[in-house]
Amino acid sequence: ARCIERFGRSTLRAMLLHELAHIRRRDAWAGLLQRLIQAGYWWNPLVRRLNVEIDDLREDLCDNYVLAHEKNRGQYANALVTLASEAVADRSVPVLGLLSRPPQRLTNRIQRILNEDRTMSTRLGGVSKFLLVLFVFAMGIGATVLSFRVYDAIDAAGDVSISLAGTSGTVAV
Repeated sequence: ARCIERFGRSTLRAMLLHELAHIRRRDAWAGLLQRLIQAGYWWNPLVRRLNVEIDDLREDLCDNYVLAHEKNRGQYANALVTLASEAVADRSVPVLGLLSRPPQRLTNRIQRILNEDRTMSTRLGGVSKFLLVLFVFAMGIGATVLSFRVYDAIDAAGDVSISLAGTSGTVAV
């Protein structure tokens, strides 16, 4: 009852629709798989960047689900801004992942929500899924090949000079 008083029925409905869309799409499993891949390729900035893009895509798809049921883009965008403002002012407000990212990402998300020309898909198409899997596979192969080449180069050099925080030394490999 306090949530309804604090945010209003429409804001609460939009938040719940968005979270239910994540559940329906099984996004928690996709996120877990992403994090496992990122843990395996922690040193690869492309994997980290791809994860950011995939996270944004998941949020967009769930936002589309809300917009398909709510129709009022401005009201939904306002609900997100209200929720973010409340969360900054009062840390007891549950915001899930809304504020765990830089503020610019929330701004970009609001702009996408307000964009009338936005594609309103709530699922990835078959071609998009295939290209995404192909890209992740190619990155994994490329990253593995690159790591073997770096290892071979270090192995061929015999020793490597490194410098950390102004100190230098030689490490035998």
